[in-house]
Formats: sequence, structure tokens, C-alpha cells
Amino acid sequence: MHGAACRFTVSKMAVYLSKFMVLLLLLFVASVLLLDFNTGFGMYLDLGDHIPYLEAVKFSFYPLMAALPVLALHLWIALVSRHQGIPVTMGVIGVILAYMAYNLPDWLIWKWPALMNGWAEPATIIWLGIGCGLFLYAAGMVHFVRKDVS
Repeated sequence: MHGAACRFTVSKMAVYLSKFMVLLLLLFVASVLLLDFNTGFGMYLDLGDHIPYLEAVKFSFYPLMAALPVLALHLWIALVSRHQGIPVTMGVIGVILAYMAYNLPDWLIWKWPALMNGWAEPATIIWLGIGCGLFLYAAGMVHFVRKDVS
């Protein structure tokens, strides 16, 4: 019996991880497309011979890393809530908060993808995003694994 329960738990963990990885892959593809189109548009407009590749990569991928807590939180809410209205409401609230990011305090995770903060480095937001994203992912997975199937 213990082996079957362990396999069931591992399979639920794999389901949660696969859903998170699909979302992360889609955001990664969007970041790559943003990098490609920004670079291509700059070349098309003939903005100069020097292309700041490092700045373009930062502009494309830093928001992805800073958005990991939002991604993990919304996945958690979507998978454990019984009604669709709760994740949709949280998504709408998140969009409103992201729209008002300039006026929000620095500790709100919906402000982090905009990379606007009172600190000197955007790297602070990146590390906070990765750390909080991993924490929220782990908490969501533990809650999802312990949730009874109904």
C-alpha cells in the first residue's frame, strides 16, 4: 500500500511540474521572440552598427525571471480552486496591479516584471523573483499533492 501511495504522490508532483514547465516554456518562447523582433526591428530601422546584444537579452529575459512568482502563484490558484472565477479574478487583479506598477510598493510581486524599483540594480528583483518563484512553486506543489481528488 505504501508503494502505491508513493507512486500516486510522485505522479501528482509530475503533473504539477509538467504544467509549470509548459507555462515556463511558453514564456521563454515569448522572450526569445521579443529578443528576435526587437533586434530585427532595430536592424530594419538602421539604428546603428553597434547592436547592444547584452542589453537586448536583459530587456527580454529579466522580466521572465522576475515574473516567476506571479506564474507560480497563478498556477497554484488555478489548480487548487474549484471554480474558474477565482483564478480569472486573480488574473484581472494582477493585470490591474501590473498596470499601476509605478505607484505600487516594491514588495508586490506584480510590480517586479516591470523592473521598476527603488533599488539601484534590477538584479535584486531578478533574484527575488527566482527565490520567491521557487518558494511559491514548492508551496503550490505541496498543497496540490496533499489535496484530495474529488
